[in-house]
Amino acid sequence: MKQLSEGSLKESKQAFVKSVLVAEVKWTRQERIARERVNELYDPFNEAKKAKRWDDERECFLEPQGNPVVDPKKVDFDALVAVIPTAGEFYSMRKAEKDYEENLEKCIKK
Repeated sequence: MKQLSEGSLKESKQAFVKSVLVAEVKWTRQERIARERVNELYDPFNEAKKAKRWDDERECFLEPQGNPVVDPKKVDFDALVAVIPTAGEFYSMRKAEKDYEENLEKCIKK
């Protein structure tokens, strides 16, 4: 078997780290936005769970204002990415429709 020198081992580790970092950067705009939206759910969900604010009628946890809080692990990430428009769609529709952003937020929160 061929032995790797210490220098070539170090170079292969650096190449691996670079490939991992590059793989993480290749998210689309929609995936980044969806990931941020899902991450925003963790704190309210954990706080509601810790405070035991379970609503039997709606079968979900509630935040202090009474709004339902979703378990981030149960969010369908692919469906969320599909709802988020591309940058071109977003800015063209925002000019055309004045309430486009509000309607988009309602659609994402569903």
